[in-house]
Amino acid sequence: MKYADSMHLVRACRAGDRLAVETFVRAYKLPLYQLALSMLDDPQEAEEAAQDALVIALDKLDSFRGEAQLKTWLYAIALNVCRGRLRKRKTRERVARIWNAINSLRAAAPEPPHEIATRTEQSALLWNAIQNLSDVEREVIVLRYYHELDTAELTRILGVSERTIRTRVQAALDSLRATLEEEGNEI
Repeated sequence: MKYADSMHLVRACRAGDRLAVETFVRAYKLPLYQLALSMLDDPQEAEEAAQDALVIALDKLDSFRGEAQLKTWLYAIALNVCRGRLRKRKTRERVARIWNAINSLRAAAPEPPHEIATRTEQSALLWNAIQNLSDVEREVIVLRYYHELDTAELTRILGVSERTIRTRVQAALDSLRATLEEEGNEI
């Protein structure tokens, strides 16, 4: 679509012309779908992403200043929608991997971690300190020390690099040490 035509279409859509909105959707739905499909590699999710991008674009049409081509502006919106969906997908997959690992470990372990930890007073103090860690720190400590997983296994489960695992373990140990020292205990 030529620049002049696209600006005319934008003005008509802003004015509330329903036919212009339908034309806008028909003109850009396929290119946005194709972009989303190339990013998401899932036809259904790409369809939803293209629709989301069109809804956002129509809602934000007043902010389109015409400094770039309309298609460029729409692609930026669609790309942001796809990035958000990829982040959510990655988070869902990561959570699923963690739950699968926890469930498989629970099936193999005769006692849950909190029962093992409360056998002694020192273990109970340590377990309480672990419970006060951030979620990220607690994950690596529980998986590393209670379930005795090595760094390579943690990288597969958590989906991060070995260096990140080592950094998280060290940060968690530092946090534990500081918490226990505050309470007059040591690791």
